[in-house]
Formats: sequence, structure tokens, C-alpha cells
Amino acid sequence: MVSLVVAAAGEAAGVLVVLAALGYGMYWWATRPAPVIPNALDLSLSAPGLTDYDRDEIRVEPLVLQFSGSAAPLEAVDGPASGVALEPSLLGSWTWEDDRTLRFQPQTDWPVGQHYTVTLDPKVTVADTVVLAPFDLQFDTAPFTVEARGASSTRIRRMRILRRRCAEFRFSHPVDAAKLESALRSRMFDGAGRVLQSPALSTQLNPRKLNAWVHSAPLELPPNGGQVILDVGKGITSLLGGPGSEAELSQKVDLPALYSVTVDDLSPTLVEDPGQGPDPGDRDRLQFGDEGHRGGGRHACLDPAGEESEAEG
Repeated sequence: MVSLVVAAAGEAAGVLVVLAALGYGMYWWATRPAPVIPNALDLSLSAPGLTDYDRDEIRVEPLVLQFSGSAAPLEAVDGPASGVALEPSLLGSWTWEDDRTLRFQPQTDWPVGQHYTVTLDPKVTVADTVVLAPFDLQFDTAPFTVEARGASSTRIRRMRILRRRCAEFRFSHPVDAAKLESALRSRMFDGAGRVLQSPALSTQLNPRKLNAWVHSAPLELPPNGGQVILDVGKGITSLLGGPGSEAELSQKVDLPALYSVTVDDLSPTLVEDPGQGPDPGDRDRLQFGDEGHRGGGRHACLDPAGEESEAEG
């Protein structure tokens, strides 16, 4: 009985050894280094950059394939290339710039955020004597992106009304104005965090639709200050189509309290008393206030005798 148990355990151990050997053999085969092909040329890809839309005539960047050595058929140098294409297909021309550089120039602009694979038949594209190393040529065109350029508020008038809030955005491609406006949302809070009525928004685009300025309607300034927040949702798209923006953006502007006072400057200066000419002593001048609150602010002067004076700036 004992001998049978020992024999069964030995058989099980042998099976495990065989399975382990098979598993290691399969792992080695799958991860083994690619065989080196003597004198084979490497092939690399330079994806096209973002199209320059700031020109009167837009500049569309090319796709470039670079061989590590001379590869073009002699008769094809500086001429059209054959046997190379994009998947999905795109109208354009393949040209040998020199004996080792292939260039694809699309007929129109590149689609937004599109994935491509380059297929190339060595028997047709390169010279008969050229051997290519294994290659995998894939790339993505530039995605549509939104960049916040900052937010600001104009000066406050009549002590309680903030004229408007403005935020600027830059787009990688011409933006779809309707998609942009649908992605905008404003929020407003007072200094205690209470929710106030959200201001209405309006947008202004430059002629090329690459920049947008978002303005709020005039705001009533909360007595205890607060914040205005502009949220920009994802999914904004280009007029050229393609996937929308993936990032959500948020910008805020702090609203000063109605009666807040700050010391902006402290500096000695020579001042004059009205009708008495220059004062023989230096005075310290304190300038108070936010320009938005009071035009040029207010000044308080302390002379060496300890007397104070105050004036509008």
C-alpha cells in the first residue's frame, strides 16, 4: 500500500516537472529576441505636427518615414513612391525626398485625433537589393485641445457693480462655437459661500476661431466679497470634426468685499500744503484701497509733528 502511494506521488511530481518545462519553453519562445537580419535597414516614422492655422493660408505638416540607409529605387528618387499607403485611407501624395526619406503630404488637412497605420510593401516601395528590418508604423494626429489663458475682471464702478468678468481660451483647431457655448457654465458665491444667481455669459471668437473670450453680464458686488467661477465642460469639438476635448477646466475670480481696504504702498515723499508751498519736513504717505474700488485710491499723510491729513488719489 505504501509503495503504491509513493509511486503515485512520483508520477505527479514528474508531470509537474514536464509542465514546468513546457511553460518555460513557451515563455522563452514568446519573449526571445528578434533575429538580426544582416544589412537590414531600420525604418522610423515622424508623425505630423499640428497644422498652423494662424496663417492666411494654413500650413499642413507632412508625415515622414526615415530609412537608416539608402532605400529608394534609383529611378524614383525625387519622384512619387509606390506600394505605401495609410489605413484608413487619406487623399494625398507619397514622394521620395531623397534616397532615404519618404514624405506624405495630405491633399487637405489632417483629421482631428485620428489613428493611422502605414502599410508598406518592400517588394514595391524600396529597391530590389534593400532588406528591411521588421517594422510597425502607427501614429495619431493631433487631438483637439482647449487651453485656458487666464481670467480677469474689469474695474468696479459705483461701488457695487462689477462691469464684467472675462476669460480667454485658446484652441488647437478651429472651434465649433455652438459646442463651446453649450459647455460653459458660471457660478457665483458670496464671501460666506452662499450661492448667488449665476451671471449670464456671452462669447466672442476671433476670425480664425482659435481664440475665444467669455464675458459675464454686469455683476452686483456682494458686500462681503465672493467668487465667480467659470466651468468649461469636456466634449467641445472642432469645426473639422473628430473627438472632442477630454479635459474639464475651471477658472475663478475673487470679488473684493465692498468696504475692504488694503495698504498698497508706504513711502516717504515731499508734499505741499495748499497755499503754503513746499513743506519743510518729509512726510510718510500711505496709499489705501483697490483701484477698482476708488479710481486712484486714497492717500493718508503723517507729518513729523504727528498731524494727519487725507486726500483722494
